[in-house]
Amino acid sequence: MDLFAPESYRRATALHRSRYCNGCGGAASGWLSWLVNWLIPDTIWGMDVTEACNIHDWQYSTGRGKARADLMFLCNLLILCSSGSRWIFPLRALRCLTFYLAVTMFGRRFYGRKIAAKVRRHVRGRG
Repeated sequence: MDLFAPESYRRATALHRSRYCNGCGGAASGWLSWLVNWLIPDTIWGMDVTEACNIHDWQYSTGRGKARADLMFLCNLLILCSSGSRWIFPLRALRCLTFYLAVTMFGRRFYGRKIAAKVRRHVRGRG
């Protein structure tokens, strides 16, 4: 199933993507990472949505617009969840909406951090 993704994401190597993408949830460490991963899993009712989360992380790192990245995230989540059982799709769609609302309400903090990290890497000559 084809997901919406910027061309730069499609062309990037796995190593380059790993600098910016970490699946669903934040980049917490220690005991906090366990809590974040428990609260924000990489699956929605058994459907793996890691790729949608990675594309969303990539878009946050490029700084091309938070609202657009968030909306594309919702579309990608729905695309992934629609490929499974039609009986469980309504539950998955509700969870997709929850993920979307979470990034629209709380993602601003991470959006700014990803852009700042990219600028620091570029200034140091690693970007």
